[in-house]
Amino acid sequence: MRVTRVTHAGGQQSRRWFAPASRLALVLWVLLLASPSAWAYKQGDTVDPAILEKLALDPEKISVVDFFASWCVSCRKELPLLNAMTLDADTVELVGVSTDEELEQGLAFQQALDLRFRVYNDTAQEVVAAFAPIGMPALYYVQHGKVLGVHLGAVAKIDRVVTEDIARIQRQQP
Repeated sequence: MRVTRVTHAGGQQSRRWFAPASRLALVLWVLLLASPSAWAYKQGDTVDPAILEKLALDPEKISVVDFFASWCVSCRKELPLLNAMTLDADTVELVGVSTDEELEQGLAFQQALDLRFRVYNDTAQEVVAAFAPIGMPALYYVQHGKVLGVHLGAVAKIDRVVTEDIARIQRQQP
């Protein structure tokens, strides 16, 4: 910190304290808090119980929660891969979250892709707002109300990635 004398109109002098590094840190902190990604669920975060209830996730299973929208080009590529996956229904569940605000549009998209997993239609945008992903598609692994992992944006060979992630998560469990 440094002290600077400032001379005002009329000849009065005052001291001002300047801490350039402190001000920069404050500005960066404010920008970080204003960033949408600062509020997004990350690995290790606890999901709001009201959101878990809306999604009807089984806390004992690893829930693969996939956010998608009919306008999302990458979602159109990834959803068929997820849809074709064979998961152990005793330990893993796949739950889609349609973020389309128009229910009919979202349902038509799901029907066109012949999705065979459960989908929560988030027309009110409550679930997607709670998770706050920075883009689509967005995939989260959740168990016992905790986020175990996240993939944001398009992921090549998502089916293989999910299979590998689930195996890794299961190996890490007691």
